[in-house]
Amino acid sequence: MKIIDKRLKETADIIDSKFLTVREQNRAEVSTDILPHIRHFCEAFMYKVYDEECE
Repeated sequence: MKIIDKRLKETADIIDSKFLTVREQNRAEVSTDILPHIRHFCEAFMYKVYDEECE
């Protein structure tokens, strides 16, 4: 498994675990916590697409 695939999987797992903690009372807190992870996931995905197009 490439490093980029590992990072995508790790980040997706973190996002999934954060979604499991969402309740009506803590939605704002969880959404704030998830945003940087979504950004990291998008960046990793961008690198994966770039890597596969350059092969």
